[in-house]
Amino acid sequence: MPQLIRPKAGGPTMSSKEEEWEDLYERLLDVLSEFGENCFSGEQCDYLLVADEYGSRHHKIEVVNPDFWSDTIHQRIRALLQTAFPSWGVFVVFGERASGRRGFIIYADRVEFDPMPASANAN
Repeated sequence: MPQLIRPKAGGPTMSSKEEEWEDLYERLLDVLSEFGENCFSGEQCDYLLVADEYGSRHHKIEVVNPDFWSDTIHQRIRALLQTAFPSWGVFVVFGERASGRRGFIIYADRVEFDPMPASANAN
């Protein structure tokens, strides 16, 4: 199973937004790893927390295992955004094995439904 490389903290020129991005990435990974496995593909793969920073205040989770996503996970992510990252959002998209489910974006104060396919960028 391939190991994902987590973003590393930058030097003294790292901006506040970059620090927030990394902090939220780590916290999302902590929450999600309680429920399943983060990976690129394979039978044991539940989700992929995308480790690319696109310049917006968003992260992206691709749900691979159709049985992985739950209301509990949704509420934990929303609570995290409410308490520590109110200006950020998290795209949740469903991959091939979980197809047929509509993607959405979780914000601290709302959820927006978005038909973005799993292969699209989180811009």
